[in-house]
Amino acid sequence: SVNIGGIAVVRVLRLARVFRLFKFSRFSSGFSLVVKAVKQSMDGFYLLLFLFALLVIFFSSLLYYVEASGCDLKDNKWVYNESTDEPGIISPFQSIPATFWWAMVTITTVGYGDTVPVTPWGKFLASIAMLTAMVVVAFPITILGSN
Repeated sequence: SVNIGGIAVVRVLRLARVFRLFKFSRFSSGFSLVVKAVKQSMDGFYLLLFLFALLVIFFSSLLYYVEASGCDLKDNKWVYNESTDEPGIISPFQSIPATFWWAMVTITTVGYGDTVPVTPWGKFLASIAMLTAMVVVAFPITILGSN
């Protein structure tokens, strides 16, 4: 059984009061302009999400196989071999879904640097992913900006 304290219920009710601010939006012409622009740009948003998902899956798959080519399988983990810059290090790209993080960070041009390719072909593919993302993501953004 879940026991929710009285103080937690009060906090949720206090948080719900914030939603009352949205009632004031009908009196603001600026806010209604933004809502109208977002409604008109929904096709552009869907296109942006579709292209983003497509790029993430495509480049994650490619990078996983490229980085795995420079690895040896030890104890069910990909470990970089002597042909790479970091031999003996466990690869952060253990599966295609695990590579999604790298692809999302690269495509959105955030570039945290917590996971980076080590093999020469992986570095080359990363640069291609960055350039492709700039071009492909910029296309729907121009649609959104025109509204």
